[in-house]
Amino acid sequence: RPACAASDCAALEGAALKLIKAICSARVDALTGKGEEAAKGLITTLAQERRTNIAMKKFALTVLADIKTGLGDWATTTRYYQQVITAGSADVAAVTAYADMLLALNKPKEALDVLEDQGSADIVVLRQAIAAKRTGDRRFGTWSAVLADRFAANRSSANRVHLREEARYLFDV
Repeated sequence: RPACAASDCAALEGAALKLIKAICSARVDALTGKGEEAAKGLITTLAQERRTNIAMKKFALTVLADIKTGLGDWATTTRYYQQVITAGSADVAAVTAYADMLLALNKPKEALDVLEDQGSADIVVLRQAIAAKRTGDRRFGTWSAVLADRFAANRSSANRVHLREEARYLFDV
């Protein structure tokens, strides 16, 4: 319901919420066919909000990367993801989104590099396995087995929260 979302974004008032409002509005605009305008508006607000805390800045850059991904602007997307990662302790969602883009662009070695030392969450290991399979990396068997065990355990416990990841595992690994 884009109109409701836009109304919620518009209700955010105050100087402290300026960047949050811009992020909110950019998401709505990008999802309603105005991706270029969304990115421009968010870039402008981000530039004006120089004293924004690092977590909010990284979130805004991740949203910009997502918008640019939707527009097929891979060079700019890469730049934004790299800014998020170099800003320190990027969240796993941003790192795996960047890895997904690299995999989509058939850059599995680069995806492995990005995923290095990012932990052992299913979403990380899945992308590591996909990249390892494509590059012939010796760790493919280990990562594939870990995922097989985890998804089997989820099925046996009726835990169905990772269905998207399991589907991708079945398709790509």
